[in-house]
Amino acid sequence: MEELGVDQEFLAEEAENAIEDAIKQCFGPTDANSVGALLYNKEKVNDWCGHIADTTIKNLLRLNKRFKYVITVAIQQNTGAGVQSATGGFQNTTSDGVAVIQKEFPDMIIIVTVFGWQT
Repeated sequence: MEELGVDQEFLAEEAENAIEDAIKQCFGPTDANSVGALLYNKEKVNDWCGHIADTTIKNLLRLNKRFKYVITVAIQQNTGAGVQSATGGFQNTTSDGVAVIQKEFPDMIIIVTVFGWQT
């Protein structure tokens, strides 16, 4: 099997960094000292989801890789009920991939998924 160059592979770490940066840009620092300020607001969820998705895709496009990306963002109020999520969908397991980040805060849960398919 032929080895792919780094610029031709989907690297989950790069996608995770893009997601983390998008969440940070949307909500500011999410360290232990600031998470109490992140309160769920159903009026803002659509804006937050759009901002996170847009920023994530911009971050990924800066990598200049030949990929098509699909991004999903789910934000749920944290009521203690728990969340389960499953993903799948590879066309070529040597080049394509998926990355998922789940952030749990006292008042909300954020799940961002990035699928990358090489073009």
